[in-house]
Amino acid sequence: MKFCNTVTLECVDSTNEYIKSLPVYSCVRALAQTAGRGRLGRSFISPAGGLYFSVKIPNPCLRSLVTEAAAVAVASCIPGSGIKWPNDIILNGKKVCGILCASNSENMDIIIGIGINVVCAPIEGSACTGGSADGLFKRVICALEHTLTLTEEGKREELLGLYRPLLLTVGIPVTVTSCGKSISGTAKGVDDDGALLVLCGGRVYHISSGEATLSKPADGMHGR
Repeated sequence: MKFCNTVTLECVDSTNEYIKSLPVYSCVRALAQTAGRGRLGRSFISPAGGLYFSVKIPNPCLRSLVTEAAAVAVASCIPGSGIKWPNDIILNGKKVCGILCASNSENMDIIIGIGINVVCAPIEGSACTGGSADGLFKRVICALEHTLTLTEEGKREELLGLYRPLLLTVGIPVTVTSCGKSISGTAKGVDDDGALLVLCGGRVYHISSGEATLSKPADGMHGR
């Protein structure tokens, strides 16, 4: 997979919104966003100095693992980081990157939005990578082209083989909220569909989507 059309903007409301009208394999990068969005409809603060971009891809056969592919690409480019299920990137126990994957309702293409704190941590309790946003952008795009190619080619085991060693949500107490319900137990990893495995009351639950809260802070070094 190769992103052939890259648009760079000084400022935009949301790269995820802007890219909707562009063809697949496009990439939109903004130096700042005024209305960035995160998971579950939350606002994503996007001041100048961070790295904010979106890509558009055709709906692949492994759609359920697109978010894992994006998380692997970012985490592999930030030394010392790890993944809090499903796709938050954690550095030194703090969130450094958010990822939002959404379907374009018009044609079912997939839009992946990525926001990384580079030179400042805009929210208390978040982290930043430091270094050059331009250099990090080039590395992440290259990594993303590789991991998304795995989804296109149906290489599920290879992709999960990259995802699982980076996963921080393993062997620790966790509470997961999904569809308005919460379950607390011990995270045991992910199954072959990327669902989080939670051991609770002697039973293992497979949770395909939701928000995970760790009872113990992730140190950002698991498996690295």
